[in-house]
Amino acid sequence: MWIDEFVKKLFPIDVRDVKYDEACALLNKNIPSSLYKYKAYNDYALTNLKEDTIWFNKSSALNDPYDCSLTFDISKHAKKRAVDLAIDILVKGYKPEMPEEELKKLYALEYEKVLEFGLSLDHDLSSKPDEIQKFVQFTSALLDRSNSDFLTSLIERSQEGNFLSCFSEINDSILMWSHYTHNHQGFCLEYDFRQTVLERPLSIVPVIYSNQVVDISEYLLYSFQVGDFNGHVFKYAAMNKSTEWSYEKEWRIIVPFALYEGGGFNYSFAPIKAIYLGTKINSKHREEILEIAREKQINVFQMIMKRNEFKLYQEQIL
Repeated sequence: MWIDEFVKKLFPIDVRDVKYDEACALLNKNIPSSLYKYKAYNDYALTNLKEDTIWFNKSSALNDPYDCSLTFDISKHAKKRAVDLAIDILVKGYKPEMPEEELKKLYALEYEKVLEFGLSLDHDLSSKPDEIQKFVQFTSALLDRSNSDFLTSLIERSQEGNFLSCFSEINDSILMWSHYTHNHQGFCLEYDFRQTVLERPLSIVPVIYSNQVVDISEYLLYSFQVGDFNGHVFKYAAMNKSTEWSYEKEWRIIVPFALYEGGGFNYSFAPIKAIYLGTKINSKHREEILEIAREKQINVFQMIMKRNEFKLYQEQIL
């Protein structure tokens, strides 16, 4: 799939391998001609309709608690670094009488085993195995806790800092009409993305549906070792959602780590191509939207329930 190629070009571990222009070209080639935005009927939605704006919401305010989430485990890396340091201190400080081959085998051991061995060489601790075990367990737990705290902090930063505006490839999803338009009482807006030029830092990307949270462990480890970090990986996390959401066929515009204090903001966008009215929209709201559409010369369609299938279809009314 083209999305797999897109991911390879934009999210390699080594930032020097990023092929940004190629990724953009691939993305532009595969953007659907139209994307849709489901809206509940309210003053905010009418403002978007009248003013040609779209709403960006903080990812932490969306209905998926995993939105923009990520994971990593650098405690293993920290423990490996601790193993190297412990053996270095061991060799220089205690100079144990053991063959070089045996000494090399220590590097393959777990952090806890190396620390336990090193402490056992200490004259004051060698006769206190219980004390050694307590110290080993304490330091190991401390490293794990540091990893957990860092992860919690980074997830919070990602969810609080990323602002999203979400679209769908389809306008006839019964579930999305139910979830996002107040039980089919709202409307859906169509945008022509082939004619829309998105300015940086805005960029439309497809959602990737997966059973795994994006793991950035290798990115962090590479950064620790080399000093370069592929910051695009946070966009990768924002693109990733559980397969349970796959029916939405979502695309989203991501404003990463926006310097904005508040729950969300409106942004000027392309003119609306068409409006679709929900099957349960009331007559007053229907007429109000039709009036706006006439003034802006926008085509309007009424969504209708099929009687012999669980499907929606549309009929043009303006």
